[in-house]
Amino acid sequence: MKKILQLSFVGGLVTMLMILMTSVQAQSALGKWKTIDDETNKPRSIIEIYEQNGKYYGKVVEMFLEPDEEQDPKCKECDEDDPRYNQRVMGMVILENLVQDKNDKNTYEDGD
Repeated sequence: MKKILQLSFVGGLVTMLMILMTSVQAQSALGKWKTIDDETNKPRSIIEIYEQNGKYYGKVVEMFLEPDEEQDPKCKECDEDDPRYNQRVMGMVILENLVQDKNDKNTYEDGD
């Protein structure tokens, strides 16, 4: 079953994923999540949430780009001092070091 997440690809993606992961009841955050552009309601990307050494990460694994868009976009939205600045968006880890709250298994926190 595909999980659908309504949010825009840029600006707020990390925040929205964190909010979603805290609101899902009795479901794992692990898996692939489709992002939906708030303005166009079109799919923008697939983000894969995975666990590594007890921490959770999210990586862009697929992008749905329009023909007139840059087909291999670089992160221009990142701060210039962010190591992801001007790097390829495809394959980019956009969620890092989230940990599951020990008291509330539906909450993930402390991420970068």
